[in-house]
Order: sequence, then structure tokens, then C-alpha cells
Amino acid sequence: MIQSWMVIGTVTFLVAILSFAIAPRDVKWFARLTRPRWLVFEPLIPFVWTKYNLIPKMLRFVIGN
Repeated sequence: MIQSWMVIGTVTFLVAILSFAIAPRDVKWFARLTRPRWLVFEPLIPFVWTKYNLIPKMLRFVIGN
């Protein structure tokens, strides 16, 4: 059976190796990108992410599992 740490390590290693394939031309293209005007909820993403991640943790703490 494949352990979770093996998957995490493999993905991390592949991302590190493939990051060398990013050319300066790609960095310039990325720097020119702009967000759409309708994307107003982006600052709320960390709040929503934290809220939904903390609720199960708090429930486990209260229930004692």
C-alpha cells in the first residue's frame, strides 16, 4: 500500500524538478496577468478556508474523538 508521505514526497519532488522548466518568458507572461473586475471575493478565501477547516477540528475537540 502506498503511504501518504510517499505521495506527498513524490509530488513535492516533481514540483521542484518541474519548476526548473519555467522560462523567463513565462515569468513575464505571468506578471502581465490581471484579475477580472468581478473577482471581488478573493480576499475572503482564507476566511472561508479557515472557517471550514476549523469547525471539524473544534467538533472533534468538544466530542473528544
